[in-house]
Amino acid sequence: MVFVRLEAADIYRDGGSYGATLRTADGTEYQLWLECCDRYTENCLHLEGLHHRWLFAYSGPVHTGVAYSPGVPSVPIETGSVAERELLEALRTFIEGGPGTTPEYPWRRLTEMFSYILVREPYFVVREH
Repeated sequence: MVFVRLEAADIYRDGGSYGATLRTADGTEYQLWLECCDRYTENCLHLEGLHHRWLFAYSGPVHTGVAYSPGVPSVPIETGSVAERELLEALRTFIEGGPGTTPEYPWRRLTEMFSYILVREPYFVVREH
C-alpha cells in the first residue's frame, strides 16, 4: 500500500482518539481510527499517554460515529502482525516525504497519531506457532 495524499486527520473530543483519511496510489480512500486509551482510563493506568491498543483500519469512504458505524468492515490491526508492519511502513514512508501541500493542522494530527501507534500495548497480539 502506498499513501499519496492526506485527505483529513483530526483528534476527537472523546479524550483523544484520532482519525485519518488517506488516499492510496490506486485512488482508494483508506481510513484509520486510533481509539484513545490514556493514563486516566481505568484499564490504562499503568501507561503514560496514548498508545496503540485499539487501532482500526478499512478501505473506502469515511463513516461517522465513534470507531465508525456498526456494520462497517473495520479491521483491528493486531500488534506485531504483518498488517501492522505493512501499515507502519506505508505511514512512515508517507510521513518522511513531508507534508507537501497538506495544511499544518491535519498533518500535525497525522504525525501525532503515528507517534502514538508506535507506543504499543499488546491488546491485539498475534501469536506465532
